[in-house]
Amino acid sequence: SVVSTQSTGYSRLTDTRAYKQSGLAGDVWAQRTDISFTVLLYLKKNLGINWKRAGQYLGVSRERLRRIEDVGIANPKSGIEKMAQDMLFEWAEKDPQPTVAKLCAALEAADLSKLSQGVFEKVNKEKQPRKKKGGKKGRKKVDDPVKVP
Repeated sequence: SVVSTQSTGYSRLTDTRAYKQSGLAGDVWAQRTDISFTVLLYLKKNLGINWKRAGQYLGVSRERLRRIEDVGIANPKSGIEKMAQDMLFEWAEKDPQPTVAKLCAALEAADLSKLSQGVFEKVNKEKQPRKKKGGKKGRKKVDDPVKVP
């Protein structure tokens, strides 16, 4: 599939289809941020127990973080990734300008510079034009967006 480019040089909606299950929150994310779903998925998978600290540095209220945690604990199946995702969606909704720059600055301040670096690398990779590779049809390319079950 070909990724459409916007004025920013990359599409925020790289894997929106794979992310459909997020419903309305996903729409809010796509409309309000310059952060791709690829970056969102990366953070959701890698924040782990640091999701709450990252949320505090992003300016999500303690009360809201507690509520996200309570819901997460009540539904252990969805686990920590869901709490991280809900926190990021909450931030995107409440922040007047939720940007990659703000996200990276908050991660750095929260002592999560490895994650900040990971986000930065993903964003830079997305900005590069994708190369068409010749090869057998139907084979999955290594650089295809990761599909979420």
